[in-house]
Amino acid sequence: MITPFMKFVRAESTAGMVLVVFALAAIVLCNSPFNHQFTSFWSSEFGIAFGEWKLSKPLAVWVNECLMTFFFLVVGLEIKRELAVGELSTFKKAILPIVAAAGGVIIPSLIYICFTYGTNYSDGWAIPTSTDIAFCLAALSLLGKRIPLGLKVFVAASAIVDDLVGILILSVFYSHGLNVQSLLLSAFPLFMLLLINRLDCRQPLPYCILGFWLWTIFLHAGLHATVAGVLIALFVPVSPKLNPVDFESEISRQLGRFTDIRSSDDWEAVNSKRKSAILAIESISVHAQSPLQRMEAGFHPWVAFLVLPLFALANAGVSLSVVNDLSEHLSLSMAIIAGLLIGKPLGMSLFSCLALRTGLASLPAGVSLGHLLGASILSGVGFTMSLFMASLAFESSNLLEISRFSILVSSAISWVAGIALLVCASRASSRTDSGCTDRVLAKTR
Repeated sequence: MITPFMKFVRAESTAGMVLVVFALAAIVLCNSPFNHQFTSFWSSEFGIAFGEWKLSKPLAVWVNECLMTFFFLVVGLEIKRELAVGELSTFKKAILPIVAAAGGVIIPSLIYICFTYGTNYSDGWAIPTSTDIAFCLAALSLLGKRIPLGLKVFVAASAIVDDLVGILILSVFYSHGLNVQSLLLSAFPLFMLLLINRLDCRQPLPYCILGFWLWTIFLHAGLHATVAGVLIALFVPVSPKLNPVDFESEISRQLGRFTDIRSSDDWEAVNSKRKSAILAIESISVHAQSPLQRMEAGFHPWVAFLVLPLFALANAGVSLSVVNDLSEHLSLSMAIIAGLLIGKPLGMSLFSCLALRTGLASLPAGVSLGHLLGASILSGVGFTMSLFMASLAFESSNLLEISRFSILVSSAISWVAGIALLVCASRASSRTDSGCTDRVLAKTR
């Protein structure tokens, strides 16, 4: 379990660095002489047509509703993996990140509502409830071995639960004007997805074709099309075709075949036999991996290094002139900043401490309460999902600009403050460990 998790952490931490670069590029372009060309580019129409059927949207919408579907597909695959074999597979493992994530959703949303009660900003209550896993793991990777592995697992698991809650919020509260007749059509591709799952289909292509069909139905029905990505993930098989014992047996048999092949004058026959054995080993290796593992490994690099950077470029751009309008929409800005900077760490820390005090959960190995507080502050980095929620909550470009500015400011402060507190917690923890070691040595003398 540790090796795949560390690969995931390394990929996410690198993706976080790339996101920073593209977010900064978007801000620079929005405040440069090329601002008009940059905004016009994302507003330009792009469409595809097939006979009488035509679909045309601005480029920014294609990124947010089409490319981000792949992001939600990967999130759905991660959630299913964690529920099946990962940190959410048992009550004992799952309870602390689940409770922490619940606090990180409830308290920020309540703080936001307190600031915006009775205003026209109420639709944005979900903006401060999100955590960006890429930025959080990037911060932890900067601290290296000073951070215990248990903390990285806790941050990743709680962020995944956070994403699951975000998907539910997206489906229930941010799908407007549902066309029930069109939505009923989704029953057929969903049935086909269930059927190929029951038939143990292990090729990704049928899932992708049916997923595209489901996506177009959702797009026309008024349900946010990115939800299709999560639903596809639910039907992807999570178990491998070969168990470890059968895999070892089959691999040993094919390696024996390969070893028994002796060189002779008939080069073509020898080469053919070796090729057959190698292809058999490749096929066995594929069957030893679940379709979920293969799809996640295939899509994750594209999402991390193409989809999310393009999303940041299209959505993180904010003109610094928006500062002039802050006084007019101060309650909106304060609601988002307070929700992410105060609500997130307060909710996660408070709920985690309650779970620890009542004995429902225990701290992971090597993790102190200081580490937990630092991780809670770091979780105030909303970025991707917060920007996404803001784009759904507000149609007014002015309110959207204020929201983006507030998200970027609070995310940057949370990132720096979280890293600083984690460094202090790690130093305090190492001093405590060395003090305990010295006392033990003194007693043995």
